[in-house]
Amino acid sequence: KPYKICLLSRVIGKKGIKELIDAVININENELCYKLDIYGPIDDDYKTEFEDIMKNAPQYISYKGVAEHSKAVKILGEYFYQAFPTKFRTEGHPGSILDSYHAGTPVLSARWDSWKDIIEDGQTGITFEFENFKEHVWKYWCQWYFTDDRYLKIDGKPFLSIYHVTHFYKMCGNNSTTAKDLINWMRADIKN
Repeated sequence: KPYKICLLSRVIGKKGIKELIDAVININENELCYKLDIYGPIDDDYKTEFEDIMKNAPQYISYKGVAEHSKAVKILGEYFYQAFPTKFRTEGHPGSILDSYHAGTPVLSARWDSWKDIIEDGQTGITFEFENFKEHVWKYWCQWYFTDDRYLKIDGKPFLSIYHVTHFYKMCGNNSTTAKDLINWMRADIKN
């Protein structure tokens, strides 16, 4: 102890980096259990936010720069596990998870659409439910889309259209009451 964990990924908000940092800080509140190292190229659109996060981060959270691909397996082999808290529903087959397996390092991962194709929950890693719509997707929309001058507004109010109703309905557990409740919640929340 403390156990070393890492994230090897593009450094962008949708990879769940802020949430991972917050989780590590919360876990370490009473005792230093984990150290977190972050590797990867920082996206230009996320650079200022990430720098602010790191400026305020405790010493046990570090940005290590971009890992050379040829050294990824060796780097991952030095860690207790790799965290993969992605918010991308269509993540595909992340190379860093395959590198973790090659290094013998398990993963702690969000459940994106095809996670079962690559992770055996409880065997090759531990998975957790994908992002909560109200906490992540909705906040993202409000922060980035509804405040953007280019976003469609009618009578000065943001306009939201659900492009793939079947995807939205599926996200609501194929339950029409849940879907209606979520739409009503969004209407009420945006007024605040």
